[in-house]
Amino acid sequence: MFVRYVLAVACVVLACATGARAQQPYECSIGGGYLSGAVLVSQAKLAQQFRDRPDEGVRRWHVRYDLKGVNVIVGEGDANLWEFIAAGPEDYYIRAAEGKWKGYYLRSSDRAIKNGGSVVHLLELSTEKEKFSFFQVAK
Repeated sequence: MFVRYVLAVACVVLACATGARAQQPYECSIGGGYLSGAVLVSQAKLAQQFRDRPDEGVRRWHVRYDLKGVNVIVGEGDANLWEFIAAGPEDYYIRAAEGKWKGYYLRSSDRAIKNGGSVVHLLELSTEKEKFSFFQVAK
């Protein structure tokens, strides 16, 4: 009887721990920075948080790009369809899935801008891949 009780308590504790973990948000890092909108920030406290890690496949995403293929820098435009390609358990290559940039990869840019007291790096589309890592963080 005692063994059944201990097993039942262990199952409840395990279920609670698993449920709590599923509620923790995800952040995305790339090239030493953290994704925040359509830019990379250097401080984790400024990182954008996501409810879920993306699945592999094509989906609409918050980062927009130029549908006509004029501007290589992302952040503005009419297109937001992306293909997420698994590159590891938490890693993805992200590729534009519509317009003139279809097939080009999202990656960090050498271009940066000052934002208050910090510097943020822009994201661009390129033929070169760069891994984006999505990981769970504590609230």
